[in-house]
Amino acid sequence: MSSSRVTLLALSLASLWPAFALAENEQTIVVTASRTPQSADKALAAVTVITRRDIERSQAPTLLEVLRLKAGIDIARTGGKGSGTSLFIRGTNANHVLVLIDGVRAGSATTGKTPLEFIPLDQVQRIEIVRGPRAALYGSDAVGGVVLITTRRLRRTHATIRAGSYGERGLTIGTGGGKRIRYSLNAGIEKTTGFSATNPGAGSFTYDPDKDGFESRNLGLRLSGAVGDKGQLSLKLMQNRSRVEYDKGVSESTNRVASLRFTHLTTDAWTQTLTLGNTLDDILTRSSNPSLIITHRLSLDWQNDIRLAPGGKLSLGLNLYRDRGSNDNPIAGTRTFGNTIYNRALFASWLKSAGANNVQVSLRHDRHSQFGSKTTGLLAWGRQLTKHTRLWASAGTAFKAPTLNDLYHPGYSGFYPGNPNLQPETSKNIEIGLKQRLGKNQRLEITLFGNRIKNLITYAGTAPYQATNIGLAKIRGVELVYHTRIGEWLLQANATWQQARNGDTGATLLRRPDRKFTLAGTRKLGERGELSAEWLLVGHHEDYVGFSPGRVGGYGLVNLSGQYRIGKRSLLGWRLENLFDKSYQQAYGYNTPGRSIYLSLRYSR
Repeated sequence: MSSSRVTLLALSLASLWPAFALAENEQTIVVTASRTPQSADKALAAVTVITRRDIERSQAPTLLEVLRLKAGIDIARTGGKGSGTSLFIRGTNANHVLVLIDGVRAGSATTGKTPLEFIPLDQVQRIEIVRGPRAALYGSDAVGGVVLITTRRLRRTHATIRAGSYGERGLTIGTGGGKRIRYSLNAGIEKTTGFSATNPGAGSFTYDPDKDGFESRNLGLRLSGAVGDKGQLSLKLMQNRSRVEYDKGVSESTNRVASLRFTHLTTDAWTQTLTLGNTLDDILTRSSNPSLIITHRLSLDWQNDIRLAPGGKLSLGLNLYRDRGSNDNPIAGTRTFGNTIYNRALFASWLKSAGANNVQVSLRHDRHSQFGSKTTGLLAWGRQLTKHTRLWASAGTAFKAPTLNDLYHPGYSGFYPGNPNLQPETSKNIEIGLKQRLGKNQRLEITLFGNRIKNLITYAGTAPYQATNIGLAKIRGVELVYHTRIGEWLLQANATWQQARNGDTGATLLRRPDRKFTLAGTRKLGERGELSAEWLLVGHHEDYVGFSPGRVGGYGLVNLSGQYRIGKRSLLGWRLENLFDKSYQQAYGYNTPGRSIYLSLRYSR
């Protein structure tokens, strides 16, 4: 589908569909865009919120099926469940996306990416996606955007069993409650026999036509309670242990994110929040080139939110983190590398509302043990032009610190080694958005954006192809998001057009399609059930075909799902994915699921 057709389709939906009740409450509260609570309608950024109810409506088997339907997001997965996954926001690199779990940085200190494939959907309560840089608030990695995942909180006992195609089977049980001390405990297991991760296009060195299975055991824990009259203490933990088969090998992983948070209402106008975070990624790979990679992050975040009269808020904070990483050969007993990096930062953000205008000014200074200091900023402005029309614009800078691999990895047989003299990747971003209410009950959002990223880290030059800063990326695009309700149908549509190019050569950046369109709808079936449908169109993208850049075709998918209540305590769910059995690739040489069916039965009391 051409970009012009996508745009025309989105605009026609906005102009022709009749007005009914709003699809989404405009007073939804978000925190990621400014580090403080505000309504999504007032946020000076492009924000998407996914609730637990949205997740249950979709009956999606993994987090990735939920995320890929949203504007500005592209997914590339190298095989079935548990396979390596890249999440791109607005055409930036996968390691240009900052993922927070309960406010704690979750990215790997070695690769720079968050292993989203190991986050169980049953452990997720809510997701906030902010498209556009937020380094002035969160520091490194937030070049393309920020994804905040809030872990699930239970207030009653529940159990869910599921089964489906490719040998899918799983069980989740949990309970929650309490008054003075509130608790939530959620545990799950799942297993699939899977399908072959690769096809002959991957080459003889990688291809093996066997089935590649997946197993995982996960745990979520939340405890919270009052401390005195004005304090609140909470403990949150999410851990997943998994075993993933891939062609020519097996990997075993332990991933954990934990936080201890204390919030205190110091005065009526001053709230302090102190957060201690701990992240672990432990990956053992059993193959012809075995490795044991362990990364550990310890972080401390101190934030002070001060209300300023009239209509203002000031946030001041301190952020510290330490990353330790090692890469060993468990068979030979040798160490590839083992290093530690530190980062210290101060940040300030000022929000002000005055009449029809509101402003956000944010500034952050990071000091990194390897490359020195970096200062980033954000300036955003919004104005309510009419009762139904809101205009906003922002300009911001961001950076991506080199990972431990980028800095210290000795390479493979001496080739592609790291470089301790690397400088951070830096970016400058501008965007302008319009939020328009069409009639009484429809909403359309349009965002135009441009991002220029310098000092891209790449492995180039002459042998041994050491990591170096040489690249430039230029990205621009348009996003359209539309919500409405027609009778019993809740409808959401979005379209993304983008150009992500190498600024030096003009080549398209790999695995980032120029066009994407999504239409999703849910219809109630009386008082007991509902039916949902998803239509996803993705344009072609560039990838390495063999050893040279080439084109991978676009694709269209239709997914159906539904729920039906059985009595007062049980709910039967189903999902038919890839209804027309479309053969497609997100990464060249890697397979994707064909037509598949998933069933679940949930009990709660």
